[in-house]
Amino acid sequence: MAKKKDDVSLDLEIGFLDSTLYNHVEQNNRLDQKASFILGVSGLIFTLTLTQLLVFKETSIERISLFIIAVSSLISSLLAIWTIKPPFTEQHERPTLMFYRGFKGLSCEDYKKKLLEVIQDKEKLVGAYAKEIHCLARVALRPKYKLIKKASWFLTIGLGVGGLLFLIGCLI
Repeated sequence: MAKKKDDVSLDLEIGFLDSTLYNHVEQNNRLDQKASFILGVSGLIFTLTLTQLLVFKETSIERISLFIIAVSSLISSLLAIWTIKPPFTEQHERPTLMFYRGFKGLSCEDYKKKLLEVIQDKEKLVGAYAKEIHCLARVALRPKYKLIKKASWFLTIGLGVGGLLFLIGCLI
């Protein structure tokens, strides 16, 4: 049986919304992976510089450079941790049925009824997708982008400044 024009249109709309939501979730996962990588690298650098700080007893340019690297890698580690589990300040206004807070207090039967109600009304269905996609971007992705950028910059600048000072200290 051939599909009606409205059914095809709805299939395309739902496919588009599914793809958009999937891309947001995947981007969230990629940001978590980047943060995990930065956390591992900065944690290793912090550990290594901390042990080397114990070797240089007197105050010297090398000790100062290692201190700069250690502090920047520690800050980078903390920012990476917050990227993986950001301190959310915003919440969904009214959670949708796609978000667990939207159905956590419902029984299975009530959840099923609400889902059928949303699925049968195109306007409600598109609205639920739009709200979920928008909230995911605003509440999760935007803060994660900011935090991962800061973590990367702290680590890069700390390594650059500390490494440059260390080289100057070795040449003097």
